[in-house]
Amino acid sequence: MIQERNGQISLPIFQMAIKNLYSMLVCFSESTTQWSMENYPGYEYSELVCHQFDSLHEDTKYQSQTAFKLEYRVSYSMAYEVPVLMVRLQSFSGCALSIDCLKERFVGSDSESTRDNCIVLLAGFSQVEHPYLGIPYYQFHPCRTAGLMQQALSVEHDISEVSGTKYLVLWLSLIATPAGLVLPRELAFQMLDSDRNTLVHSISDDHSK
Repeated sequence: MIQERNGQISLPIFQMAIKNLYSMLVCFSESTTQWSMENYPGYEYSELVCHQFDSLHEDTKYQSQTAFKLEYRVSYSMAYEVPVLMVRLQSFSGCALSIDCLKERFVGSDSESTRDNCIVLLAGFSQVEHPYLGIPYYQFHPCRTAGLMQQALSVEHDISEVSGTKYLVLWLSLIATPAGLVLPRELAFQMLDSDRNTLVHSISDDHSK
């Protein structure tokens, strides 16, 4: 459980939470979304990896499309003690694509809130090299994460403790959703059930005192 609302998550809690989250995502995700866990020699943390396949309209007149693969990685920053989201786009031929492909999807959306997510991408993501794989990814810089999560966790005023899994779900909802990674609805229901159980136990404990 995360008791200190400073927006950070310790490495041991992150490791347990990422494994728990992986199990739930495998159960609830659609067949077009592939999840896996990766470990690297000398690294103390695991990475949660998601592959999605999508297409982008290149020419609205002829409705031509370019198919591409989206890769999301949930890693960990030892320096900032927060999770890190890394995004990579590439064509089926293996060519790396710019994050502008995601921005074009948002700009073309009928939803104003979805279009506004483009601003988040512009403001928070920059290109970095994966520390082990040595290939470029777009990363949401971890220096902003603790402050963002501190605000998000302060809203959870009904619960004195927040599980590591719920922390990651909240974080992904804030950071990954604007980047196109939508979590399964069943996962949200699971978190709500967990909250209800926590509140019931809390009320029972109060009455027993």
